[in-house]
Amino acid sequence: MNVSAARNALPLGAVALALAGLCACAEDAPTIGRRELPVAALCTVLVRTGGSTNQLDTENDYIPHVVACEHGNATEPATLEAQAVAARGYAYYKVTIEKKTLDDSQGDQVYGCPGRNLEDLSATQRARIKTAVAKTKGQILTHNSLLIAPFYVAGSSTNNASCKPSASQQSGTEKHVTYNEGKSGSAVTPSSLGSSSSPRNRGCMSQLGALCLAKKGYDYQQILRFYYGADITIATTTGSCGGGGPPTCVPQPEVCNGADDDCDGVIDDGDPGGGAVCVVGGEQGPCALGQTRCQGGALICQQTVTPLTESCNGIDDNCNGQVDDVPGGCGACTPKAEICNGIDDDCDGVIDDGDPQGGQACYTGGSCPVGVTKCTPQGLVCTPAPRPEVCNGVDDDCNGTIDDVPGGCGGAGGASDGGAAGCTPTKERCNGIDDDCDGFPDENDPGGGAPCTIVGPQGFSGVLACVGGKLTCWSTTPGGGGGGQPPDPTLPAEHGGQLEGACAVGGAATSPPLPLSLLALLMLARLRARRRTP
Repeated sequence: MNVSAARNALPLGAVALALAGLCACAEDAPTIGRRELPVAALCTVLVRTGGSTNQLDTENDYIPHVVACEHGNATEPATLEAQAVAARGYAYYKVTIEKKTLDDSQGDQVYGCPGRNLEDLSATQRARIKTAVAKTKGQILTHNSLLIAPFYVAGSSTNNASCKPSASQQSGTEKHVTYNEGKSGSAVTPSSLGSSSSPRNRGCMSQLGALCLAKKGYDYQQILRFYYGADITIATTTGSCGGGGPPTCVPQPEVCNGADDDCDGVIDDGDPGGGAVCVVGGEQGPCALGQTRCQGGALICQQTVTPLTESCNGIDDNCNGQVDDVPGGCGACTPKAEICNGIDDDCDGVIDDGDPQGGQACYTGGSCPVGVTKCTPQGLVCTPAPRPEVCNGVDDDCNGTIDDVPGGCGGAGGASDGGAAGCTPTKERCNGIDDDCDGFPDENDPGGGAPCTIVGPQGFSGVLACVGGKLTCWSTTPGGGGGGQPPDPTLPAEHGGQLEGACAVGGAATSPPLPLSLLALLMLARLRARRRTP
């Protein structure tokens, strides 16, 4: 096929056209127990072009030029990103597994295509391609920790609504394309371009089909799994290139960002950030309950409630956004005051509208103890009420960092994080301030541990604890309850040992958490009391 003519018509898909014998090699025999991850980054690759062999920068030269020649007319970012991963994956397979030099030809991948080279494209298209390569930097395709050879061809130029051409629409290289969306393991269809028994043959991508999927909203990872299987791993090579030194990788905690932060060769492994309770947009009541999940480098909220058959109960059972929409309708609804209970009390068709019982003061604990109630699908919750950050040694804006004001606190006179300028270390006191300038207010329970008596009719004994910047008397008497105020003869008896300012949320008072040292004292005191009991 003439390279120039092909680029003006359809994507080349050059890799797939010459890989037919690829999977028949000896190294593709059964690979029981073999593992190839992690794979070190290839900073450069050798490419044979025009009768000479040149050493090219992998990420900044070779991959962008291959994407431009193989599918440079694509404008959808996800299409270019999928092409970049497939092209990089083939290069790593050729160099790492076959130990061969790459050819600038349809036998491998096209690096140079006169008139359609990266430099020949518009500035906008060059930027699209470079962005796609940078976003997927170092990403390759593996299955069961083995590098695969990601076949790709142009595919049919006509696709139906599912981006899968019918038999009558198939043309050209479409016969090599596989559709493996939702398939895994042995159910994945291998491509006819390679041996069906090879563990490295996980199918073949259609470049024109990828463009169709991108226009339907698929991201590049979904496109790759559409063709290569749901259990394909988009791994990241270890190390980075630059400065003339060897690839290095500094492990960091994995976060959901589409990168291999912990340097183990796998992107976003362990579902970082997943598992947290969240609210599904557009849903209401119990149907809005969801759980975060890391997908495509970003956290999404996935619904966890299974829709049920609708019944007349004031709840959207089938999660269609309507309450009690049963055939024939329900009986008359008697309006009542809306409360936070997941039910349409006021009969307006909306569950818990107007944040019922929300906006009341409550206690959250932590660096921002004062909060307000909010009605959520889980019921009433106490949410922090942040304040503008000022230089006072307190985390006013509830972001976990003390005195992080623009420009720093300098000599403003307030305590600051980690001993920054303007913080003079003093002995830590129970005042909600970071007196010793170590970034943590009231650590080690300053002033706590002394015996005290909770004011009230029972007069329970207790020990002092530093909670929320104040010394509080916590009961050590069996059955004496949770928390109270410091011993104060002027305190009215009706306080009865409850922490002042605690808010009843859902009918129960919320008290701040106990320090671990205090919990140990409480347990010891209760154990001794049981031993003294006849």
